[in-house]
Formats: sequence, C-alpha cells, structure tokens
Amino acid sequence: MQISLTENMISSLISITALLISIIALYYTIRAFSLKAGQRFRCSYSTTSSFECEDKYIKSLIVENLKDRAAIIFKIYIKLGLNNYLLIEDFSDAPLILKPFEVYYKEYDPILFYSLGSDITKVDKLIENKKVKKKILLTTTNGKYSVKSSTKQWDPIIPFFKNHSTALIDPIRFKFRDKNYGRNVKFLIIVTQDSGEEYIISVYKDDYRFKRFSKFQLTKESIETKVSLEKFLELQKKNQKFEYKNIEIIDFKEEVERVINEYPKEVIQVESYNFFQYRIVAKILTIIDNYKMYKTNRQSRMKNKQRKNKKKEKITKENDE
Repeated sequence: MQISLTENMISSLISITALLISIIALYYTIRAFSLKAGQRFRCSYSTTSSFECEDKYIKSLIVENLKDRAAIIFKIYIKLGLNNYLLIEDFSDAPLILKPFEVYYKEYDPILFYSLGSDITKVDKLIENKKVKKKILLTTTNGKYSVKSSTKQWDPIIPFFKNHSTALIDPIRFKFRDKNYGRNVKFLIIVTQDSGEEYIISVYKDDYRFKRFSKFQLTKESIETKVSLEKFLELQKKNQKFEYKNIEIIDFKEEVERVINEYPKEVIQVESYNFFQYRIVAKILTIIDNYKMYKTNRQSRMKNKQRKNKKKEKITKENDE
C-alpha cells in the first residue's frame, strides 16, 4: 500500500513537471511569435533652445525597433495637441530601415524658422506648454504608428483634408557644407590653414559681447559688414593673433533674409485647439469650405463645357458654310 502511494506521488510529480515544462515552452513560443508579429517601437526626444536661432527645436531623437523583424520608416512627426503635426525627419527619398532590435539616434542642427504652408509660424508655446499633449508618430509600411495605435498608410495630410484646422508645420533649415546653421548666425568664416585643412567659424550678431577667440575679441564695428570683418581679421593676422593662409567670409544673414523674403512678413502663432474647437467647430467649417470649393469647381467645369460646346458649334457652322 505504501509502495503504491509512493508510485502515485512520483507519477503526479512527473505529470506536474511535464505540464510546467509545456507551459514554459508555450510561453517562449508565444513570446517568439509576438516578437516577429506586427510592429512595436519606443521613441524618445529632447528639445532645446539655442543662442544660434530664435525657435525651440527638436535636438535629439531615439527610435528603437522592439521587434525581431525589420521596419521601414518614411517620416517622423511629433504631434502637438490634436491638430498640429511638426515634421522631425523625412525619409521619403531614402526610407529608414531599422533592423531587428536596432536603434536609430539622430542629433539635429538649429533651424532658421518653422513654416506653415507659405507662412512663417511659431511653435514655442506648444512645445513649452506641458498641458499640450505630445506624441511621436511614425509613418511606416504598415501605416501610422503611435504609442497605442497602428492603422493603414498614414500621413498628416490625411487629417488636414478632413479638417482644415490641422496645422502641418515644417522646420526650415539652411545647410552649408553638410551642417545646418541657425537664424542668428551673421557670418560664416571659412578658414584655410597652411596645411590645407579647412574649418568654419560661425559669427553671431552679438559676438562682440563675448570672447570667442583666445587672442582677440570681435568688436561691434567689426561685424557690421562682410568687408569690415575681413579687414578686422586681416589686422589680427598682421598682429600675429590669428593665423591662416586664406579666409572666405559668407554673408549668412543675407542668405537667410533671401529665404525669409520668400514668405509673407506676418508671423503667425499656432494654437492647440480643444476637442470642441477641433472636432466640432473646425469640422463644420471644413465641410462648408469643401462645399464652397465643390460649387466653385462645378461652376468652372460647367463654364469649360459651355466654351467647348460653343467652340464645337462654331467649327461645325464654319464647315457647313
């Protein structure tokens, strides 16, 4: 009787052990499958303000692929509130391919300004306001990816057409020799040394207040114009305070103004709408706008059709004569 009881206990232990092994194996099977199914990302970013430009901008971005499969990303946005989509990076020409568990890290240079269509806009208030909800959105081959949702192919232009109060905001940068410079840069000095090595010094509009160079300090008069800066640097070279073989000065402020002049002078401030403003009022106004556009297009098509008919009748009449 005792032997039979012992055998039953051993048999039960074996069964329980086998069941536990099966459960563990099933867990790892499901886990392995989940790592390969669908897509999952983790994103983080930082914002900064710089002496080099007037706007806050995205300083760094980290995107982690948490799946055991490659992911393709076309665009990266940060959503500010319900209706504002600020473009961080556009990979449309060369999509970003993240390998399994790969991490993408990027640091961004200062911007000139932000544009909203053909207007210059400001987004500092939205970026600084903690009450404005912010979310990183990715446009992938499987559609939009945010923290909690993934839908079919997505782009902020889709909600824009559905609601005209949706603001699509782009950072405008000015690149010179593979580096972007901010709006407060006044001159770029390209310095060529005797060895042939080149480096670039950026000069800001308030640089005369700070000692940027070890052996001399810029004056307010020296950075008034490109010519005055060139003469000042030549004097420092003559006094053996600044060594170079050749210098080239780029009037960066002039280039920036040329870009800015392509936009209207009025700078607009974007706002974060509440649910009622964006989902109801703006939606109704969008429906009205779309209806007006539909009527305008319909009238235009009718006029074109009438002109074609008259032209056709005229040709037919001339042929009959």
